[in-house]
Amino acid sequence: MIGEDREKREHDRQHDREKLEHDREKLEHDRQHEREKLEHDRQHDREKREHDREKLEEHDREKLEHDRQQQIEHDRQHDREKLEEHDREKLEHDRQHDREKLEHEREKLEHDRQHEREKLEHDRQHDREKREHDREKLEHDRQYEREKREHDHEKREHDHEKREHDRQHDREKLEHEREKLEHDREKHEHDRVKFEKELAFKQEMDRAKIKLQQERIELVREGKISGESLFWEGDPDLPRGSSSFGRAPEIFDIVGNLRLLPQFNEKDPETFFSLFEWVADARSWPDSDHTLMLQCVLTGKAQEAHSALSVANSARYDKVKTAVLQIYEFVPEAYRQRFRTLKRDDKQTHVEFA
Repeated sequence: MIGEDREKREHDRQHDREKLEHDREKLEHDRQHEREKLEHDRQHDREKREHDREKLEEHDREKLEHDRQQQIEHDRQHDREKLEEHDREKLEHDRQHDREKLEHEREKLEHDRQHEREKLEHDRQHDREKREHDREKLEHDRQYEREKREHDHEKREHDHEKREHDRQHDREKLEHEREKLEHDREKHEHDRVKFEKELAFKQEMDRAKIKLQQERIELVREGKISGESLFWEGDPDLPRGSSSFGRAPEIFDIVGNLRLLPQFNEKDPETFFSLFEWVADARSWPDSDHTLMLQCVLTGKAQEAHSALSVANSARYDKVKTAVLQIYEFVPEAYRQRFRTLKRDDKQTHVEFA
């Protein structure tokens, strides 16, 4: 009994739930239908309002167009009336102006005709005077041309005679200059031959003197002759015991001085010249003996540089020194290069390096 009541209650509950669900669905369906109906009514109202607005606008446009047409027609009528009045006034004014202008043109034309007649008369008079003047000028020009041709003919004759005279004078002058040039050439050739002979003789004598002096120095070095037998006063050919002034010369000890000279070093010629000049100053050598003692110790390229000098330059110590230093490139640029590349040895102190 209790189980049946429970099943019945359960069945009633199930039936209530189904009924409730069905009512809910029905309610939802009614709501949806109401919304659709409301939306349809709204759409219909919008379409109706749109149609009414279009109808109203169409009516307003037609009315506005009709009013505008009437206004345009009225304005046109007013403009036509106004334009006709203005045109009449303007036409009258233009006619008056044209009459005045025409009158002025007639007066101006008459004045121009009068001026043209006067100008034409004046031009005719001027042309007559000009033709008369041209005839006179032509006659004068013809007379001038005749006189000018006669004068030109005389001038050409005179110029021809002058040119002939100038040509003759130029030929004579050219012949004289040619003879003078030939004479100068012969004289110059004679002087050149004479100078070359004298120069060759002098050079031969100088070379012989230098060779003789070098042979004497070699003999002194070998000990075959005494150094006291050589005397120097600038002329190596002077006999012993005499001088160019007839007095006994001072004795120059060549052998003793040669022992004091340093050996020539081709790697450091600058140091050699410093030592050489120090010995010369210490021994009070005469200037004429510097070159003699120097040529006794020169070797290699230095000796070649000395031999390449002229006789006059080979007797001057400064010229020989410059030539030797130049051949070993001891010129200002070489000094600069040497200074840039100079480095101190590890064993040298700064004082020794300086």
